[in-house]
Amino acid sequence: MTKLPSIKPARTKGSRALLREFVTANVGRTITSKELQAASGGASEWGRRLRELRDEEGYQVKSHKDDPDNLKPGEYRLDTIDRLSVSKRSVDYKLRAK
Repeated sequence: MTKLPSIKPARTKGSRALLREFVTANVGRTITSKELQAASGGASEWGRRLRELRDEEGYQVKSHKDDPDNLKPGEYRLDTIDRLSVSKRSVDYKLRAK
């Protein structure tokens, strides 16, 4: 009997894209970590994806560390859709060789 390969359902969007859509649709609204996890498709690494939106795409998502007077731990807010410029994160190969 030949074993058939398992077929995984194709995901149309990754968790970062899902988070990006959710956060940009809720500009100015305080969002909880539970909402973000659900919006990411239930991804366990939703926090990493959120940091990627900040660091790699320039979205200004604030947390309680950025705005302790208005946000509690586990709460986030995107105040503006305007993105900051981001710098390349890779290390030059010559510097890496040293």
